[in-house]
Amino acid sequence: MLVIIEGADKTGKTTLAKALAAKLGWKYEHFSAPGKDPAFEYADFLLNLKRPTVCDRFYVGELVYGPLLRGKSLMTRTQILTIERLCRFRAAILIHAAPKPDIMMDLFDRSSEEEAVTAEQNLKAYRAFKPVMLARHVTTMRYVLPTPSSLKKTIAQLQRQLEVNAIWAKTAARQCSGIGTIAGQKMALVGEKINKRTAWLSVPFSAGPAAEFLHDAMHAAGVDEKQVYLTNADTLTKAEAAFLETDGCCWIALGKQASVVLSDLGRTHTLIPHPQFWNRFRHAKKKEYVNVLRVLWLDFLQW
Repeated sequence: MLVIIEGADKTGKTTLAKALAAKLGWKYEHFSAPGKDPAFEYADFLLNLKRPTVCDRFYVGELVYGPLLRGKSLMTRTQILTIERLCRFRAAILIHAAPKPDIMMDLFDRSSEEEAVTAEQNLKAYRAFKPVMLARHVTTMRYVLPTPSSLKKTIAQLQRQLEVNAIWAKTAARQCSGIGTIAGQKMALVGEKINKRTAWLSVPFSAGPAAEFLHDAMHAAGVDEKQVYLTNADTLTKAEAAFLETDGCCWIALGKQASVVLSDLGRTHTLIPHPQFWNRFRHAKKKEYVNVLRVLWLDFLQW
């Protein structure tokens, strides 16, 4: 279980994070500026998460402050997708702390702390957070009024949602080997196995040409990442399949090996070529693969 609170400086993140952690009895974790490999830092945290945690800043800050302070983020698009799939697997909730800018800047000006950014940079960060947060593939909510009554109301709202999420996250941790969306209707794409030569992490499609090709094709096809789960045929079990089907699951076999496993598990599915095959031998016809995914996605929406 995970709650991530993001936003510019002096937007009430730390107050909310500490109050929420105290109310829930969860661990409080503060993330400062990342090191040379922020993607691995965030992914390692998610892969080794043992206790319910409230994070005061996390990966979204790098997407805002990286370009603002260094000219670019140090994370690739595929790494960001993988991190967000790990977040969804942990049933994470992402909170955007965004009071009115005059409130934030007044708090910034009155702060006695040594800030890592200037007032001008902080205002730029504040403005940059909104479009970056809107582009995230994780359940997101806003926290816009840092007052005691608003804080109490926000915590009450979160408690109800977290009670539901806790059940999903605990079961997923025991039974699932993939990453991505675990609650609600989803499209589950089943690959073959981890390619150790190109793998970034030991999770499905975290790096390599096949992963890049698949992600590009899904994006071009209009597939909503928030309804995607990825796993592999060599680790998929009957228990995992049954759990994913609780709220409905449309199975897509990426290659014949995945199709055989899904058939053995008694799962109705659609077989399409593995992205590695298509990228290697039919890359010039990428649009055909995009069209296949688009049709499957439209069928899923009508399902």
